[in-house]
Amino acid sequence: MTEGPEQISLPTQIGFGWTPQRGPTVDEDGGMVFEYRYIPSGLWMIDGSKIFAQINRAANVYATFDEYPPDLIGEEPPDGQLELTPAGLAFFQSCPLYARFHAKQPYITWTAYRPDGEKCFVARSGNFGTMMPHAITCTPIELWAKVCFEPWGHLFEPHPTHGFWPMHMQEAPQANSKEWISHGPLERPESVPTAQITERVEFPFGLFKTVYASVAWDHVETCKSYPSTDEMELMKCSLAVRRAEADPFEWKDHWVFRFTVPAQYVGRMLHWMHKNEFEHPGTWSVRSVVPVFGPELVDVKFNFTPEVGGYETLFIVLKPLEELDMSARLQYEMDVSHMDRPERPPE
Repeated sequence: MTEGPEQISLPTQIGFGWTPQRGPTVDEDGGMVFEYRYIPSGLWMIDGSKIFAQINRAANVYATFDEYPPDLIGEEPPDGQLELTPAGLAFFQSCPLYARFHAKQPYITWTAYRPDGEKCFVARSGNFGTMMPHAITCTPIELWAKVCFEPWGHLFEPHPTHGFWPMHMQEAPQANSKEWISHGPLERPESVPTAQITERVEFPFGLFKTVYASVAWDHVETCKSYPSTDEMELMKCSLAVRRAEADPFEWKDHWVFRFTVPAQYVGRMLHWMHKNEFEHPGTWSVRSVVPVFGPELVDVKFNFTPEVGGYETLFIVLKPLEELDMSARLQYEMDVSHMDRPERPPE
């Protein structure tokens, strides 16, 4: 689409929203409009043409968004498609409205909606590149993250007040910031929270998360064949085990996959590990989703029945043994030993 002398290239994905539109619709005031809707995690694909194929295929079984199981990860279709079928379009239109993009000289407008359908805020500017990277960091991004991660809520550290809460926010009003108003007025509530600095949010994909998942011992060599990238890395880590409270910790090697991907693809990464039988079967193994820029993860497990689980305390450090001298290991052991243990569950 064009906007005066500027050419704006709109991605099909913005944050948790997706649109099948190849061109804008025109509203009653002559403005150009694109609608973005939230689609289930299981239908997202890196190849945009395969999202069309996923939705069309899903619509043959599930007529509406509400019917689609939120934890169902659709297998990758062999070929992409270029448009939605009538059934696919009906499915898409049943999905929750995420945002509405409107362009009419001299402004572009981004109207953000909550998962319950309520309008959250309206951002307006004369510059697409200035406004959009900021707009997608604002609430209701954390509400959409909660919808996205609901099937995998047990993989998150629980919030002390909210319980399952997969994204950290901070109160950082920017309504009067020059960054917002230098190219035109911004209309939105002054107290709209934005993403905390530990969270990675980038345009156009939105929220990114890091996933750590232990690898089964008998599949480590196979997993070593995958090249390390910014998005995916097999990490040699350290496992410390204490069989009984009076025993010393035993240290050994442990292997963990790290994925750093847009939030919509976390479920697919976990599905990939499960499908290939790469995931470690131990109930104590690492399976965590954390902020990209969060503190170092040390995964700690306490066991109230050592005679059953084979350990009393166990923790995993995301560093190889050769990087941990005796002093470092003792510090980790001391820190873990002084942690507050959870209450023993009822018999």
